[in-house]
Amino acid sequence: MTLNQLFGFTGFFGLISALILCLSLIVLSVVLKARKSSNSMNIFHILMCTQTASLGLALLSLNILLQRDAFEYSLVFNTIESAMPWYQKIGGMWSGQSSSLLFWSFIMSAASLLSIHLAKRFSCDLYVPSIVLVFECTLIFFILPNAFFFNPFEKIWVLPSGTITHAFFKPFHATLLLQADGLGMTPNLSHTAMLLHPPFLYLGLIGFFIPYSFTLSSWIQNDQNTNWVASIFPYVLATWICLTIGMFLGSWWAYTISGWGGYWGWDAVEISGLLPWLFSIGLVHSMSMHTRRKTNMKWIYLFSSGIIILTLLGILITRSGILESVHAYTSSSMGPALTALIILHILALVYFLDKSYFVINKEPTNQTTSYPENLINWFNVCLLILAAIFLFGQTLPLSSQLILGEKRSFSQSNYKTASSPLLLTLVFLAGLYPIAHLKDVDKKKFNRLFGKLILVSAFCPLILLAFSAVSIYTLLGFWAAAFLLCSWLFSFTRTFLFPFFTNFKKKKRGAKKHGLSSTIIHLGFAVMVFGILGVENLSSTHDIYIKKGDVVVVGGFTLLSQNDKYYITNNNVERSEFSISTYSPTGNHKLLTTTIEYYPKLDTLHTQPAIFPGFFRDLKILVHQLPNAPNEKAGIYVAILPLMSWIWAGGVLLVIGSLMVLYQLSTI
Repeated sequence: MTLNQLFGFTGFFGLISALILCLSLIVLSVVLKARKSSNSMNIFHILMCTQTASLGLALLSLNILLQRDAFEYSLVFNTIESAMPWYQKIGGMWSGQSSSLLFWSFIMSAASLLSIHLAKRFSCDLYVPSIVLVFECTLIFFILPNAFFFNPFEKIWVLPSGTITHAFFKPFHATLLLQADGLGMTPNLSHTAMLLHPPFLYLGLIGFFIPYSFTLSSWIQNDQNTNWVASIFPYVLATWICLTIGMFLGSWWAYTISGWGGYWGWDAVEISGLLPWLFSIGLVHSMSMHTRRKTNMKWIYLFSSGIIILTLLGILITRSGILESVHAYTSSSMGPALTALIILHILALVYFLDKSYFVINKEPTNQTTSYPENLINWFNVCLLILAAIFLFGQTLPLSSQLILGEKRSFSQSNYKTASSPLLLTLVFLAGLYPIAHLKDVDKKKFNRLFGKLILVSAFCPLILLAFSAVSIYTLLGFWAAAFLLCSWLFSFTRTFLFPFFTNFKKKKRGAKKHGLSSTIIHLGFAVMVFGILGVENLSSTHDIYIKKGDVVVVGGFTLLSQNDKYYITNNNVERSEFSISTYSPTGNHKLLTTTIEYYPKLDTLHTQPAIFPGFFRDLKILVHQLPNAPNEKAGIYVAILPLMSWIWAGGVLLVIGSLMVLYQLSTI
């Protein structure tokens, strides 16, 4: 047995072992659910550790096969090539259908193990069988197809008839096909962001199974104790951070490498990630308020359950091919299994929701609600309606085909038109929050401060109107964004700067650390909103034709064509380069090189844009038409994108503020 065969067998053994353990855990969780003995808890813990280790062994074996260029394995052959660096080969663990299922299963098993640990640590032992049942009944729908239909350890065989087949065990009289090299990864996927985007996205989406499993477990046990919310909140926040990083990495990847779009394209798979993220914002807000002794359990139940249903629906769209997407895997037989999984979760939610109706509605109704709490409730309602709009637009091609017999779709303009009022409302509500407490204390003071902030923030749309002709909706958007920024800057100044310079007592300063991190998060949100408004409403695109020595002025930028060249790389990739010296309106200079590459192995054309980033606006160029002769002009697509860098800056502030909150929670 060769080393490659040994690692392939080890990986397959780990995957099959995990499948057997998963089935065993499902049976044990049903049988032992009513028991309270510590021995049964220990059995769950041991089996779950073994299952996670088995999947980890399978994943490690797959990575070794990728690093060893074991091209006799189908996944390795279709995913990498020998010339790729080792860190790009790691991406093979989630760039293929079968490998990504294995990676997903490993993270889910690890999340279930963490959930059991949290339940035991915070005296929720009775939850353990239910938590195991929730996770394992979901996991089986991924491990089972992975083991028998999309096995990452299948080899390539040649039958006596000359037919090529894929199987783990050797077919009768078949010969192993030893390939000299692999096909390589799709050029778009070789970007650094795509090596990080899927792991962070998976960590984020799977991590929300933790609050979901606790929610269902509390319903199953008819438990009125909600102390588990504060216990798992740091882990939910860490999950939200991972999902947010994954979302921004995906947007950065699309902007920097994809010639077909920008940071967001309203693609079906992109919306599949956006919907759980919107719900996760509501969940984090609701759990945070609950930890401050403010009851929000209905919102916590709703968002934790909704995130999982939307996540599973997104996986169905990604894996089954029922909706067209540039991001989705090819159509496969995963559709029926995932549909059954979604129905299973919905039925479980409906059943236990009815069974635990008293527990869910146990919150006192005569308790007065403060104005800040009302704002959070309105904010959550807007999130629900916004998610419903996006879900309707995402599934419209399918629903219209089923109901009307013809396929219809939501365009980008439809998404913007339908969602703009709600997004404007969300921004306005977020801007009201830092001063909302004044309305319960001194309504006149609140009204005066609110009027001043509205007046100050009005300078932003007035300045914008002085320099460009924009619509009333754009002006309202910038006004709301300015109000959000001014409101939180005022809060930051009043709460932190003044006390700092007037030497307030150390105790008071220490008590406001959580407020500082919250302020940074919302300032990041304000900066991101400015960036989105700038890109979506102030951008301009131009098609120019240019040859060596030509000078073109576009949007204040001066473009001087330097040269173009064509050559074949060591990997037999045909590469055409176009270099353009670019001068910004402020005099800054950068040489931009945009390329078109042809990959003969994949029979794929790849266009790489070039970007001149700036604080107020970016310049993005992309060649779309090659010259037919040396003296002919090349077609260049030019985009001027105001405030694009503000989106990335806002995302960084969101993550920094959230990490500060996480650190503060860990020190309590």
